[in-house]
Amino acid sequence: MKRFILSCIVVIAALGSTTVLNAQNEPWFETDPFKAVELWGDTKGDYIKVDVTCSAPTVPEALLEARKLALYTYIFVGFDAAVTKLAESSVYEQDKDFFIAFINEEGKGLRYAEGKINTSKPGGEVKIEKKKMMKITTSVTLKIAEIRKDLESQGKIKSMADLRETLGEITVVVRPNDEWLKRLGGLTFEDNQGVNAPKRDYSRLSENKDYNHILQSIRVNLGDGFKIDDINTQLANGNNEVMRDKLSDDVDLKESAEDMLARTLQADIYLEVNFTEESVDGGTAKQMTISFTGIDAYSNSSSDMPGRSVTKRIVGDNKTALMDAALKEASNDFQAKALKFLVKREEKGLAGKIIFKVDAGVDLNFSSKINVGGDKMTFSELIDEAAEELASKASPFGQQTGTRREYDVTIPSKTKNRKGKEVSNSFEKLASKIETYVTEELKDLQAVVKTVGKGKVVVVFKPAE
Repeated sequence: MKRFILSCIVVIAALGSTTVLNAQNEPWFETDPFKAVELWGDTKGDYIKVDVTCSAPTVPEALLEARKLALYTYIFVGFDAAVTKLAESSVYEQDKDFFIAFINEEGKGLRYAEGKINTSKPGGEVKIEKKKMMKITTSVTLKIAEIRKDLESQGKIKSMADLRETLGEITVVVRPNDEWLKRLGGLTFEDNQGVNAPKRDYSRLSENKDYNHILQSIRVNLGDGFKIDDINTQLANGNNEVMRDKLSDDVDLKESAEDMLARTLQADIYLEVNFTEESVDGGTAKQMTISFTGIDAYSNSSSDMPGRSVTKRIVGDNKTALMDAALKEASNDFQAKALKFLVKREEKGLAGKIIFKVDAGVDLNFSSKINVGGDKMTFSELIDEAAEELASKASPFGQQTGTRREYDVTIPSKTKNRKGKEVSNSFEKLASKIETYVTEELKDLQAVVKTVGKGKVVVVFKPAE
Protein backbone atom coordinates (compact mmCIF):
# COMPACT_ATOMS: atom_id res chain seq x y z
CA MET A 1 0.00 0.00 0.00
CA LYS A 2 1.42 3.37 -1.02
CA ARG A 3 2.02 5.76 1.84
CA PHE A 4 2.91 9.39 2.22
CA ILE A 5 5.15 10.40 5.14
CA LEU A 6 4.81 13.77 6.80
CA SER A 7 7.60 15.00 9.03
CA CYS A 8 5.99 17.42 11.45
CA ILE A 9 7.71 20.69 12.22
CA VAL A 10 7.80 20.90 15.97
CA VAL A 11 7.74 24.27 17.67
CA ILE A 12 9.46 24.22 21.05
CA ALA A 13 7.28 25.94 23.60
CA ALA A 14 8.60 28.20 26.31
CA LEU A 15 9.60 26.64 29.61
CA GLY A 16 7.79 26.89 32.92
CA SER A 17 4.01 27.30 33.26
CA THR A 18 3.59 27.89 29.52
CA THR A 19 4.83 24.35 28.81
CA VAL A 20 2.21 22.90 31.14
CA LEU A 21 -0.53 24.97 29.52
CA ASN A 22 0.50 23.95 26.01
CA ALA A 23 0.70 20.30 27.02
CA GLN A 24 -2.96 20.51 27.97
CA ASN A 25 -4.29 22.73 25.19
CA GLU A 26 -1.84 22.75 22.29
CA PRO A 27 -0.12 19.35 22.08
CA TRP A 28 0.67 19.98 18.39
CA PHE A 29 3.34 22.47 19.50
CA GLU A 30 4.93 20.12 22.05
CA THR A 31 8.24 18.35 21.50
CA ASP A 32 7.99 14.57 21.25
CA PRO A 33 10.86 12.53 19.76
CA PHE A 34 8.38 9.87 18.66
CA LYS A 35 5.91 12.20 16.96
CA ALA A 36 5.11 11.22 13.35
CA VAL A 37 2.08 11.46 11.08
CA GLU A 38 1.63 9.04 8.21
CA LEU A 39 -1.06 9.40 5.53
CA TRP A 40 -2.28 6.22 3.88
CA GLY A 41 -2.72 6.39 0.11
CA ASP A 42 -5.95 4.36 0.16
CA THR A 43 -8.20 7.28 1.07
CA LYS A 44 -11.84 8.07 0.35
CA GLY A 45 -13.52 11.16 -0.97
CA ASP A 46 -15.06 12.28 2.32
CA TYR A 47 -12.45 10.99 4.75
CA ILE A 48 -8.79 10.12 5.04
CA LYS A 49 -6.87 7.74 7.27
CA VAL A 50 -3.66 8.68 9.06
CA ASP A 51 -1.41 6.83 11.48
CA VAL A 52 -0.17 9.07 14.29
CA THR A 53 2.67 7.94 16.53
CA CYS A 54 3.20 9.87 19.76
CA SER A 55 3.90 9.39 23.47
CA ALA A 56 2.01 10.39 26.62
CA PRO A 57 1.92 9.37 30.31
CA THR A 58 -0.87 6.85 29.63
CA VAL A 59 -2.30 4.99 26.65
CA PRO A 60 -5.67 6.85 26.75
CA GLU A 61 -3.83 10.18 26.81
CA ALA A 62 -1.67 9.13 23.84
CA LEU A 63 -4.77 8.02 21.96
CA LEU A 64 -6.46 11.38 22.57
CA GLU A 65 -3.35 13.33 21.67
CA ALA A 66 -3.01 11.42 18.37
CA ARG A 67 -6.51 12.45 17.33
CA LYS A 68 -5.73 16.09 18.10
CA LEU A 69 -2.45 15.96 16.19
CA ALA A 70 -4.17 14.48 13.14
CA LEU A 71 -6.89 17.15 13.21
CA TYR A 72 -4.43 20.02 13.62
CA THR A 73 -2.20 18.64 10.86
CA TYR A 74 -5.08 18.42 8.39
CA ILE A 75 -6.29 21.97 9.05
CA PHE A 76 -2.98 23.87 9.29
CA VAL A 77 -0.22 21.70 7.78
CA GLY A 78 -1.72 19.38 5.20
CA PHE A 79 -0.20 16.15 3.98
CA ASP A 80 2.37 17.27 1.42
CA ALA A 81 0.82 17.38 -2.07
CA ALA A 82 -1.61 14.60 -1.21
CA VAL A 83 -4.14 16.51 0.91
CA THR A 84 -4.13 20.31 0.98
CA LYS A 85 -4.34 22.17 4.29
CA LEU A 86 -7.48 24.20 4.92
CA ALA A 87 -5.96 27.34 6.45
CA GLU A 88 -2.72 29.23 6.94
CA SER A 89 -1.09 29.42 10.37
CA SER A 90 -1.99 33.12 10.52
CA VAL A 91 -5.67 32.10 10.70
CA TYR A 92 -4.85 30.08 13.83
CA GLU A 93 -3.11 33.04 15.44
CA GLN A 94 -6.01 35.37 14.61
CA ASP A 95 -8.56 33.14 16.36
CA LYS A 96 -6.49 30.94 18.66
CA ASP A 97 -9.15 30.42 21.33
CA PHE A 98 -11.63 29.11 18.77
CA PHE A 99 -9.20 26.62 17.22
CA ILE A 100 -7.86 25.40 20.57
CA ALA A 101 -11.44 24.58 21.56
CA PHE A 102 -12.30 23.15 18.12
CA ILE A 103 -9.38 20.72 18.17
CA ASN A 104 -9.55 19.81 21.88
CA GLU A 105 -13.25 19.31 22.50
CA GLU A 106 -15.21 16.16 21.71
CA GLY A 107 -18.38 18.10 20.90
CA LYS A 108 -16.56 20.27 18.35
CA GLY A 109 -13.89 19.39 15.79
CA LEU A 110 -12.59 16.38 17.67
CA ARG A 111 -15.81 14.50 16.88
CA TYR A 112 -14.61 14.31 13.26
CA ALA A 113 -11.42 12.46 14.29
CA GLU A 114 -12.02 8.82 15.22
CA GLY A 115 -9.06 6.84 16.51
CA LYS A 116 -8.09 3.32 17.49
CA ILE A 117 -4.74 1.80 18.42
CA ASN A 118 -2.87 0.24 15.51
CA THR A 119 -1.66 -2.98 17.12
CA SER A 120 0.36 -3.92 14.03
CA LYS A 121 2.92 -1.23 14.83
CA PRO A 122 5.25 -1.60 17.81
CA GLY A 123 4.69 0.53 20.88
CA GLY A 124 5.09 0.30 24.62
CA GLU A 125 6.88 1.97 27.46
CA VAL A 126 9.61 4.49 26.62
CA LYS A 127 11.62 7.04 28.57
CA ILE A 128 11.79 10.74 27.81
CA GLU A 129 14.07 12.74 30.10
CA LYS A 130 13.91 9.89 32.67
CA LYS A 131 10.10 9.95 32.66
CA LYS A 132 8.17 6.82 31.81
CA MET A 133 5.85 7.39 28.86
CA MET A 134 3.64 5.20 26.67
CA LYS A 135 4.35 5.27 22.95
CA ILE A 136 1.57 4.08 20.63
CA THR A 137 0.48 4.41 17.02
CA THR A 138 -3.13 5.40 16.50
CA SER A 139 -5.04 4.98 13.25
CA VAL A 140 -7.15 8.13 12.95
CA THR A 141 -10.00 8.53 10.48
CA LEU A 142 -10.57 12.20 9.64
CA LYS A 143 -13.96 13.15 8.21
CA ILE A 144 -12.50 15.88 6.02
CA ALA A 145 -15.71 16.88 4.23
CA GLU A 146 -17.47 17.49 7.56
CA ILE A 147 -14.48 19.35 9.02
CA ARG A 148 -14.39 21.69 6.05
CA LYS A 149 -18.16 22.31 6.07
CA ASP A 150 -18.14 23.01 9.82
CA LEU A 151 -15.33 25.57 9.55
CA GLU A 152 -16.95 27.17 6.48
CA SER A 153 -20.32 27.50 8.25
CA GLN A 154 -18.63 29.28 11.16
CA GLY A 155 -16.78 31.63 8.84
CA LYS A 156 -13.31 30.40 9.82
CA ILE A 157 -12.34 29.41 6.28
CA LYS A 158 -13.76 30.67 3.00
CA SER A 159 -16.34 28.67 1.07
CA MET A 160 -17.38 28.71 -2.57
CA ALA A 161 -20.47 30.69 -1.51
CA ASP A 162 -18.17 33.41 -0.12
CA LEU A 163 -16.11 33.50 -3.30
CA ARG A 164 -19.14 33.60 -5.60
CA GLU A 165 -20.32 36.76 -3.84
CA THR A 166 -17.08 38.57 -4.66
CA LEU A 167 -15.77 36.80 -7.77
CA GLY A 168 -19.01 35.79 -9.44
CA GLU A 169 -19.42 32.43 -11.09
CA ILE A 170 -16.22 30.38 -11.33
CA THR A 171 -16.05 28.42 -14.59
CA VAL A 172 -14.05 25.21 -14.68
CA VAL A 173 -13.44 23.74 -18.14
CA VAL A 174 -12.74 20.01 -18.10
CA ARG A 175 -10.31 18.55 -20.62
CA PRO A 176 -8.15 15.42 -20.94
CA ASN A 177 -4.42 15.94 -20.55
CA ASP A 178 -2.19 15.34 -23.57
CA GLU A 179 -1.25 11.84 -22.46
CA TRP A 180 -4.86 10.67 -22.37
CA LEU A 181 -5.83 12.73 -25.44
CA LYS A 182 -3.10 10.98 -27.42
CA ARG A 183 -4.43 7.56 -26.37
CA LEU A 184 -7.88 8.70 -27.48
CA GLY A 185 -6.45 9.56 -30.91
CA GLY A 186 -6.97 13.29 -30.48
CA LEU A 187 -3.35 14.49 -30.29
CA THR A 188 -1.11 14.65 -33.33
CA PHE A 189 1.88 16.80 -34.27
CA GLU A 190 2.53 18.87 -37.37
CA ASP A 191 5.39 20.96 -38.65
CA ASN A 192 4.92 24.67 -38.01
CA GLN A 193 7.83 26.61 -39.53
CA GLY A 194 10.30 23.97 -38.42
CA VAL A 195 8.70 23.39 -35.02
CA ASN A 196 6.89 20.14 -34.18
CA ALA A 197 3.68 21.71 -32.89
CA PRO A 198 0.83 19.81 -31.17
CA LYS A 199 -2.57 19.66 -32.83
CA ARG A 200 -5.42 18.82 -30.45
CA ASP A 201 -8.78 17.46 -31.57
CA TYR A 202 -11.34 17.25 -28.77
CA SER A 203 -14.26 16.25 -30.99
CA ARG A 204 -13.90 12.54 -30.16
CA LEU A 205 -14.47 13.02 -26.44
CA SER A 206 -18.24 12.64 -26.69
CA GLU A 207 -17.71 9.10 -28.04
CA ASN A 208 -15.65 7.95 -25.05
CA LYS A 209 -17.68 6.28 -22.29
CA ASP A 210 -15.05 6.79 -19.57
CA TYR A 211 -14.65 10.49 -20.33
CA ASN A 212 -18.40 11.07 -20.23
CA HIS A 213 -18.67 9.21 -16.92
CA ILE A 214 -15.83 11.29 -15.45
CA LEU A 215 -17.37 14.53 -16.71
CA GLN A 216 -20.74 13.69 -15.15
CA SER A 217 -19.08 12.75 -11.86
CA ILE A 218 -17.22 16.08 -11.78
CA ARG A 219 -20.50 17.93 -12.33
CA VAL A 220 -22.12 16.03 -9.46
CA ASN A 221 -19.21 16.41 -7.04
CA LEU A 222 -18.24 20.01 -7.86
CA GLY A 223 -21.42 21.44 -9.36
CA ASP A 224 -22.51 23.26 -6.19
CA GLY A 225 -19.31 25.27 -6.14
CA PHE A 226 -18.33 25.71 -9.77
CA LYS A 227 -19.85 26.00 -13.22
CA ILE A 228 -18.52 22.90 -15.00
CA ASP A 229 -18.04 23.07 -18.78
CA ASP A 230 -16.66 20.49 -21.20
CA ILE A 231 -13.93 21.76 -23.53
CA ASN A 232 -15.47 20.05 -26.54
CA THR A 233 -18.83 21.73 -25.89
CA GLN A 234 -17.26 25.16 -25.47
CA LEU A 235 -15.25 24.83 -28.67
CA ALA A 236 -18.27 23.55 -30.61
CA ASN A 237 -20.37 26.50 -29.46
CA GLY A 238 -17.61 29.04 -30.04
CA ASN A 239 -16.21 30.75 -33.08
CA ASN A 240 -13.51 28.58 -34.64
CA GLU A 241 -12.05 31.65 -36.32
CA VAL A 242 -10.55 32.85 -33.03
CA MET A 243 -8.57 29.62 -32.76
CA ARG A 244 -6.38 30.76 -35.61
CA ASP A 245 -3.21 32.69 -34.96
CA LYS A 246 -4.46 35.99 -36.32
CA LEU A 247 -1.44 38.00 -35.25
CA SER A 248 1.80 38.95 -36.98
CA ASP A 249 5.21 37.30 -37.10
CA ASP A 250 6.34 39.58 -34.26
CA VAL A 251 7.63 37.31 -31.48
CA ASP A 252 5.67 39.27 -28.85
CA LEU A 253 2.46 38.90 -30.83
CA LYS A 254 2.87 35.24 -31.75
CA GLU A 255 0.38 32.97 -29.99
CA SER A 256 1.06 29.41 -28.95
CA ALA A 257 -1.65 26.75 -29.10
CA GLU A 258 -2.14 27.26 -25.35
CA ASP A 259 -2.50 31.04 -25.85
CA MET A 260 -5.14 30.60 -28.54
CA LEU A 261 -7.04 28.11 -26.40
CA ALA A 262 -6.97 30.46 -23.40
CA ARG A 263 -8.23 33.34 -25.52
CA THR A 264 -11.01 31.19 -26.98
CA LEU A 265 -12.37 29.48 -23.88
CA GLN A 266 -14.42 31.13 -21.16
CA ALA A 267 -12.59 29.64 -18.20
CA ASP A 268 -11.16 30.59 -14.83
CA ILE A 269 -9.57 27.20 -14.27
CA TYR A 270 -8.87 24.24 -16.53
CA LEU A 271 -9.40 20.88 -14.87
CA GLU A 272 -7.05 18.55 -16.71
CA VAL A 273 -7.89 14.87 -16.32
CA ASN A 274 -5.72 11.82 -16.88
CA PHE A 275 -7.24 8.35 -16.83
CA THR A 276 -5.48 5.02 -17.32
CA GLU A 277 -6.69 1.44 -17.05
CA GLU A 278 -4.42 -1.61 -17.26
CA SER A 279 -4.40 -5.31 -16.49
CA VAL A 280 -2.48 -6.40 -13.39
CA ASP A 281 -1.91 -9.57 -11.36
CA GLY A 282 -1.43 -11.65 -14.47
CA GLY A 283 -4.66 -10.41 -16.03
CA THR A 284 -6.86 -11.41 -13.09
CA ALA A 285 -7.52 -7.79 -12.13
CA LYS A 286 -7.46 -4.29 -13.56
CA GLN A 287 -6.02 -1.12 -12.12
CA MET A 288 -7.35 2.36 -12.82
CA THR A 289 -5.60 5.61 -12.05
CA ILE A 290 -7.26 9.03 -12.14
CA SER A 291 -5.59 12.39 -11.60
CA PHE A 292 -6.99 15.94 -11.63
CA THR A 293 -4.69 18.90 -12.23
CA GLY A 294 -5.98 22.47 -11.94
CA ILE A 295 -4.47 25.02 -14.32
CA ASP A 296 -4.74 28.79 -13.99
CA ALA A 297 -6.29 30.02 -17.26
CA TYR A 298 -4.35 33.30 -17.02
CA SER A 299 -0.84 32.02 -16.41
CA ASN A 300 -1.25 28.45 -17.73
CA SER A 301 0.45 27.33 -14.51
CA SER A 302 -0.48 24.31 -12.39
CA SER A 303 1.81 25.17 -9.48
CA ASP A 304 -1.10 26.04 -7.16
CA MET A 305 -3.25 23.03 -8.06
CA PRO A 306 -0.92 20.10 -8.80
CA GLY A 307 -2.48 16.77 -9.63
CA ARG A 308 -2.47 13.73 -7.36
CA SER A 309 -2.98 10.23 -8.72
CA VAL A 310 -5.78 8.14 -7.22
CA THR A 311 -5.40 4.43 -7.95
CA LYS A 312 -7.99 1.68 -7.49
CA ARG A 313 -7.73 -2.04 -8.20
CA ILE A 314 -10.65 -3.65 -10.00
CA VAL A 315 -11.67 -7.26 -9.51
CA GLY A 316 -14.80 -8.56 -11.20
CA ASP A 317 -17.47 -6.16 -12.40
CA ASN A 318 -17.15 -3.45 -9.73
CA LYS A 319 -15.50 -0.91 -12.04
CA THR A 320 -18.25 1.72 -11.77
CA ALA A 321 -18.31 1.73 -7.97
CA LEU A 322 -14.52 1.93 -7.67
CA MET A 323 -14.35 4.57 -10.38
CA ASP A 324 -16.91 6.68 -8.53
CA ALA A 325 -14.91 6.34 -5.29
CA ALA A 326 -11.72 7.43 -7.07
CA LEU A 327 -13.51 10.37 -8.71
CA LYS A 328 -14.99 11.47 -5.39
CA GLU A 329 -11.54 11.45 -3.84
CA ALA A 330 -9.95 13.30 -6.75
CA SER A 331 -12.78 15.88 -6.77
CA ASN A 332 -12.43 16.51 -3.04
CA ASP A 333 -8.68 17.02 -3.43
CA PHE A 334 -9.12 19.38 -6.40
CA GLN A 335 -11.82 21.40 -4.63
CA ALA A 336 -9.56 22.08 -1.64
CA LYS A 337 -6.69 23.20 -3.89
CA ALA A 338 -8.96 25.29 -6.12
CA LEU A 339 -10.50 27.06 -3.11
CA LYS A 340 -7.05 27.92 -1.78
CA PHE A 341 -5.98 29.17 -5.22
CA LEU A 342 -9.10 31.31 -5.64
CA VAL A 343 -8.79 32.82 -2.15
CA LYS A 344 -5.18 33.73 -2.96
CA ARG A 345 -6.24 35.20 -6.32
CA GLU A 346 -9.04 37.20 -4.68
CA GLU A 347 -6.62 38.66 -2.14
CA LYS A 348 -3.70 39.36 -4.48
CA GLY A 349 -5.50 39.87 -7.82
CA LEU A 350 -4.89 38.55 -11.32
CA ALA A 351 -1.25 38.38 -12.38
CA GLY A 352 -0.25 38.93 -15.99
CA LYS A 353 1.97 40.85 -18.39
CA ILE A 354 1.68 43.96 -20.56
CA ILE A 355 4.18 44.68 -23.33
CA PHE A 356 4.43 48.15 -24.88
CA LYS A 357 6.00 48.62 -28.30
CA VAL A 358 6.72 51.65 -30.49
CA ASP A 359 5.98 51.20 -34.20
CA ALA A 360 8.70 52.05 -36.69
CA GLY A 361 6.57 54.92 -38.03
CA VAL A 362 6.52 56.79 -34.71
CA ASP A 363 8.96 59.68 -34.42
CA LEU A 364 9.99 58.95 -30.81
CA ASN A 365 10.99 56.05 -28.57
CA PHE A 366 10.71 55.28 -24.87
CA SER A 367 13.91 57.24 -24.14
CA SER A 368 12.60 60.38 -25.87
CA LYS A 369 11.90 63.47 -23.78
CA ILE A 370 8.28 64.63 -23.84
CA ASN A 371 6.28 67.49 -22.30
CA VAL A 372 3.40 66.38 -20.08
CA GLY A 373 1.41 69.13 -18.37
CA GLY A 374 4.41 71.39 -18.37
CA ASP A 375 6.69 68.70 -16.92
CA LYS A 376 9.62 67.21 -18.82
CA MET A 377 9.85 63.42 -18.67
CA THR A 378 10.80 60.48 -20.84
CA PHE A 379 8.15 58.50 -22.70
CA SER A 380 9.04 55.49 -20.53
CA GLU A 381 8.31 57.51 -17.37
CA LEU A 382 4.83 58.29 -18.69
CA ILE A 383 4.25 54.57 -19.32
CA ASP A 384 5.55 53.77 -15.80
CA GLU A 385 3.22 56.39 -14.33
CA ALA A 386 0.18 55.06 -16.23
CA ALA A 387 0.87 51.42 -15.29
CA GLU A 388 1.46 52.23 -11.63
CA GLU A 389 -1.63 54.46 -11.50
CA LEU A 390 -4.07 52.04 -13.13
CA ALA A 391 -2.84 48.60 -12.00
CA SER A 392 -2.80 47.28 -8.43
CA LYS A 393 0.88 46.53 -8.96
CA ALA A 394 3.20 47.09 -11.89
CA SER A 395 6.93 46.62 -12.25
CA PRO A 396 9.20 46.56 -15.32
CA PHE A 397 10.34 43.05 -16.21
CA GLY A 398 13.33 41.88 -18.21
CA GLN A 399 15.42 43.95 -20.60
CA GLN A 400 13.85 47.27 -21.60
CA THR A 401 14.76 48.93 -24.91
CA GLY A 402 13.96 52.15 -26.69
CA THR A 403 11.08 50.51 -28.56
CA ARG A 404 9.93 47.81 -26.11
CA ARG A 405 8.94 47.76 -22.44
CA GLU A 406 7.50 44.80 -20.53
CA TYR A 407 5.70 44.86 -17.18
CA ASP A 408 4.55 42.30 -14.68
CA VAL A 409 1.17 43.60 -13.54
CA THR A 410 -1.49 42.62 -11.03
CA ILE A 411 -5.08 43.75 -11.37
CA PRO A 412 -8.20 43.30 -9.21
CA SER A 413 -10.47 40.49 -10.38
CA LYS A 414 -13.34 43.01 -10.65
CA THR A 415 -13.57 46.50 -12.14
CA LYS A 416 -16.32 49.01 -12.95
CA ASN A 417 -17.56 49.80 -16.42
CA ARG A 418 -18.40 53.32 -17.62
CA LYS A 419 -21.85 53.07 -16.03
CA GLY A 420 -20.41 52.15 -12.64
CA LYS A 421 -21.46 48.49 -12.76
CA GLU A 422 -19.01 45.97 -11.34
CA VAL A 423 -17.80 43.54 -14.02
CA SER A 424 -15.03 40.99 -14.51
CA ASN A 425 -11.64 42.56 -15.08
CA SER A 426 -9.13 41.69 -17.80
CA PHE A 427 -5.67 42.75 -18.91
CA GLU A 428 -7.16 44.01 -22.17
CA LYS A 429 -9.30 46.47 -20.16
CA LEU A 430 -6.24 47.62 -18.23
CA ALA A 431 -4.24 48.06 -21.44
CA SER A 432 -7.05 50.13 -22.98
CA LYS A 433 -7.09 52.40 -19.91
CA ILE A 434 -3.32 52.86 -20.16
CA GLU A 435 -3.63 53.60 -23.88
CA THR A 436 -6.21 56.31 -23.13
CA TYR A 437 -4.02 57.71 -20.32
CA VAL A 438 -1.05 58.03 -22.71
CA THR A 439 -2.81 59.24 -25.86
CA GLU A 440 -4.63 61.98 -23.94
CA GLU A 441 -1.18 63.43 -23.30
CA LEU A 442 0.35 62.57 -26.68
CA LYS A 443 -2.29 63.46 -29.27
CA ASP A 444 -0.15 62.39 -32.23
CA LEU A 445 -0.23 58.74 -31.08
CA GLN A 446 -2.79 55.97 -31.22
CA ALA A 447 -2.48 52.46 -29.88
CA VAL A 448 -3.49 49.01 -31.03
CA VAL A 449 -4.25 46.63 -28.17
CA LYS A 450 -3.89 42.90 -28.87
CA THR A 451 -4.43 40.05 -26.44
CA VAL A 452 -2.06 37.10 -26.44
CA GLY A 453 -3.76 34.27 -24.61
CA LYS A 454 -5.63 35.42 -21.52
CA GLY A 455 -2.88 36.77 -19.29
CA LYS A 456 -0.79 38.87 -21.67
CA VAL A 457 -1.56 42.02 -23.68
CA VAL A 458 0.58 43.81 -26.26
CA VAL A 459 0.08 47.55 -26.84
CA VAL A 460 1.60 48.91 -30.05
CA PHE A 461 1.88 52.72 -30.37
CA LYS A 462 1.42 54.03 -33.91
CA PRO A 463 1.05 57.45 -35.55
CA ALA A 464 -2.43 58.87 -35.11
CA GLU A 465 -4.52 58.75 -38.23
